[in-house]
Amino acid sequence: MLTSVGLGALAVLLLAVVAPAPESVFPGLPKLPATEAVGALAPGDYVEGACVALPPTGPDRGATVLLDAGHGAPDVGTSGVTGTGEEIPEKDLTLPLVLRAADDLRARGIRVALSRGVDAVGKRLGPGDVSNGALTDEGLGAQLAARARCANLAGADALVSVHFNSFDEPDVDGFETLYDAGRPFGADNARLARSLQGAIGAGYQGAGRDANDRGVVGSDSTDKASNAAKDLVLLGGTPPGSDLPQSEMPGAVIEPLFITDPAATDFVRSEDGRRVLADSIGDGVEAFLRGPDPRR
Repeated sequence: MLTSVGLGALAVLLLAVVAPAPESVFPGLPKLPATEAVGALAPGDYVEGACVALPPTGPDRGATVLLDAGHGAPDVGTSGVTGTGEEIPEKDLTLPLVLRAADDLRARGIRVALSRGVDAVGKRLGPGDVSNGALTDEGLGAQLAARARCANLAGADALVSVHFNSFDEPDVDGFETLYDAGRPFGADNARLARSLQGAIGAGYQGAGRDANDRGVVGSDSTDKASNAAKDLVLLGGTPPGSDLPQSEMPGAVIEPLFITDPAATDFVRSEDGRRVLADSIGDGVEAFLRGPDPRR
């Protein structure tokens, strides 16, 4: 059974040390348009291009969504592989997808805040944050807290963090969405997670991509691996006695595929693949913002 597969986002978010970053395979990322520097409310905390907001390009709906591209140099995340055998770090796949999803949401009239729009973790690195080219425990905690703080500064109505899964067998694939059930707004967390999971499944079906629906995983799950969700700084619970900031809005982590499956990695690297997933994120967010009553 694969219900206890190590969750890529959780493992890298919660484990301390990551490998040094290889050269980015996406040097030609689109340049960010004029942005509102959300992080300017905390001068000097964020690198240029991190904690920024993009105005809607469609009729303004009066809503803000924080999109979080998992990882960022020097935090590479997990490692994937393409159909030609090329290794690729997770950080170089999450950012292009988030930028494409931001365009989609903005066209729907939604203001989009980005925890990072560049290949960097976001918060300026300080003494003790990096050792031998990799984030330390202290550095990782500070970066996750900075992303939660960015979402709060932006006044986000929802937070969607984009990660990819991995496994030691390349034929394992599927998609799942994680959420924290223990927050005061845990029911909204679950509703956001279900909305995103359903939209991703519908997107895959429409694209003719056969993918295993691994479901929605809450921090109250009996699955031993998923219980780590309770400790996700970004989505909620912080360790006992911690003074790290908590996000103040419903949130979910999507893991739409396994990048250790070469076919899945090739899919998300393609323009069509990113379009399918970005549109699915937009559909899921929009359905959530409409509220539990579908007539709204």
